[in-house]
Amino acid sequence: MGRKVLALRLIILSVFIIGLCWMFWAMSSNAEAVEVNLVLQEQEKVYLFSLLGTNHVKQYVARQNTPEVMPFVQIFQDGGMLYLQPKDLKEIVNILCGNYRIHEYPEKSFEGYITTTQMKCMNHYVRNENTSQIGEQIKINELSLSSPVSDSTFTIQWSTNYISEQVEVLQNCIKKPFKVIEKAQQGQNISSTKEFVVVKLEDVASFYGRDIMFRLDAKNQLLYVSRGMIN
Repeated sequence: MGRKVLALRLIILSVFIIGLCWMFWAMSSNAEAVEVNLVLQEQEKVYLFSLLGTNHVKQYVARQNTPEVMPFVQIFQDGGMLYLQPKDLKEIVNILCGNYRIHEYPEKSFEGYITTTQMKCMNHYVRNENTSQIGEQIKINELSLSSPVSDSTFTIQWSTNYISEQVEVLQNCIKKPFKVIEKAQQGQNISSTKEFVVVKLEDVASFYGRDIMFRLDAKNQLLYVSRGMIN
């Protein structure tokens, strides 16, 4: 009898500890990553981003056919702030710097589509640098964001050690842990916390101008971008 009571107490204690660990992990973890498509909001009109490119979308619209759209940007949210990895910046930067084309094509819930043009507002540079240890090198990544109306630039830099794979943030980016959900197999998801090099979206927006606002609609996998005046 005494062994049964002891075993029951151990089970209850184990469940309690697991519950506490789960609560602590959930509280200390940040919001899950969300895959989104981009939406440009200009006054009362709304335009959905298409990765097909300008010429293809023009052909779709000319045939009165709906072009393909899909979520393609991974967004993180923490404390009301929005973050994304440098690799996902390109099309958002294109919208912020005005490097896009509008395709008027009224749909049930929006007025048309946007695509980006060939003009560049962001360049990616990579260079190698030797460390104080012979034979050891780091790869330095640099994103240079430019404005169409000024000579100023916004630089994002981070480095990766080829041997240790250690990542260091250098300029206008940070390392933050976020909770992500990955598909292990059909019908099963695995949730884990990983550290990413990310850029605060509001910092990039402030470089391009005032009255730029973002609204994340996680349920519908959309990031709304409204533009005011460009610097």
